[in-house]
Amino acid sequence: QAVPVFLSEIAPSRIRGALNILFQLNITLGILFANLVNYATNKIKGGWGWRLSLGLGGLPALLLTLGAFLVVDTPNSLIERGHLEEGKVVLRKIRGIHNIEPEFLDLVNASRVAKEVKHPFRNILKRSNRPQLLISIALQVTAKHFFLFNGFIPKHLRTIQFSL
Repeated sequence: QAVPVFLSEIAPSRIRGALNILFQLNITLGILFANLVNYATNKIKGGWGWRLSLGLGGLPALLLTLGAFLVVDTPNSLIERGHLEEGKVVLRKIRGIHNIEPEFLDLVNASRVAKEVKHPFRNILKRSNRPQLLISIALQVTAKHFFLFNGFIPKHLRTIQFSL
């Protein structure tokens, strides 16, 4: 997912974690809302309820697509590509303050350190990184989205006698 990375790159460090947690909460609430809409439109007579459900699902997709045109490059990505002045302008714009020098210098230093790393994908396969790699794979395999989309919610609703 690109959104958590984007949020992490533009958020001030003091609220970075909270912002990503709110993103995950919004994803979960969106799934709940989608299931409630599907439940409500399933009760519509005449066979056009699924069309309404599908159309309502297209509205958030349309809003996200239009919003994607408003997204700017992050200061990190600009600095990584060597556009230091443009990165400084974007950082000043998203922070809303003029004194961004300490944070800007931190970003430039982090970029320099990141460029010194040789073979980052080989490094992740090293024995010292294996526990983190295995945990991240396990999290993806058993993610809540897997359960939500592949049967948990429909089975749960049937158990409490809702018909799908």
